[in-house]
Amino acid sequence: MRVPAFLSLRVLGIGAISALAAAIAAVVVTAPRSSSPPAAPYFPQLESQLAAVARIHLQTKDQAVDLAFTPETHWSVATRDGYPARGDEVSRLILALAAMERAERKTKSEKWHKRLLLTDPRKNGEGTLVELADAKGAKLASVILGASADVDNIAGKGEIYARTPGDAQVWLARSEGVSTLTANPEQWLQANILDLPKEQILRVELRPTADPPFALARAAPEAPDFTVEGGTAQKLKEAMIASIADGLGALRLRDVARENHITFTATNPSLTFHVKSGLAVRLDLLKLGEDYWARLIPSAENADAKLAKEVEVLKRRLLPWVFEIERAKGEALTSTLATLTDAPPPAASDAAATSGQMPAAMSTATKPQPAAKPDRAKSHKKHK
Repeated sequence: MRVPAFLSLRVLGIGAISALAAAIAAVVVTAPRSSSPPAAPYFPQLESQLAAVARIHLQTKDQAVDLAFTPETHWSVATRDGYPARGDEVSRLILALAAMERAERKTKSEKWHKRLLLTDPRKNGEGTLVELADAKGAKLASVILGASADVDNIAGKGEIYARTPGDAQVWLARSEGVSTLTANPEQWLQANILDLPKEQILRVELRPTADPPFALARAAPEAPDFTVEGGTAQKLKEAMIASIADGLGALRLRDVARENHITFTATNPSLTFHVKSGLAVRLDLLKLGEDYWARLIPSAENADAKLAKEVEVLKRRLLPWVFEIERAKGEALTSTLATLTDAPPPAASDAAATSGQMPAAMSTATKPQPAAKPDRAKSHKKHK
């Protein structure tokens, strides 16, 4: 099967691969080329069944992801409650498997399966299981992918060791991209949440958890910079103010959950972004361990028909979900007015601290200690 170049698969890694084991195995288990027939499709029937693929399962010993297709939602990540999947990457995965060839017959000895990372992950093995099925669950393709093979080939395709589950026969397979498939659900999520850069923002209202609320605004709609509404005598950190105003610009997720899986309260930090178009987006934040989760609520007052339709579209897309966002964004968006102003020079009583000495009033017994970092996996599991 000839796959167009623009559909070449470029998905992020399947996990650590032992380059040394792969190199040794490539030398030891390579059969004479005369013993293998010309390259043939690994899945001879799959090319004619592409339209029937509606379920995809990828699994390693540590991770698993299920992708599902329906005419209404298209491809979604079933492992994340049906959040939209990266449809282009799903298509590339399917085409890569359909184009995969059996380049050379290798060993049948099961003792080599572990060295070639071809043991079954369902039995705590080192391989990556990939399965395609139709809407009723009937399997259309199933393969365990192992170590990449550092072997030159005329076709210029990536080479990887592979075998069919239940079959000890190992093959050197060829296809562009299959060696980089991942079973990490987060890598299959549509990452973009919103993109409303600061150039589109008029005003941002901030309500920190324990500090007084304040607002950042332009002096005039076309003014380039934001200032603290009402003014302040202290010098402002312009870069931090700009990062807050750009809080909805290129906003991307790291993970996602249904809105009822994580509880927000009235005490959580909150920001409301007022867009030049009349749209308003409230962003509530919650810190779980080291991670920041966000809830987005769009609205508009006195909206015309066009803006009202935009708000409804955003509500359908955003309200069912809460999003783990990038930590740098979370840290910026939880700023207080005090953190946006340059600190005054240290007082005389702070001289010991600024010189590197501990003040007498603070002994080693009372010196604040950093909080222990929570287990991300446990925190994530608890709130999903």
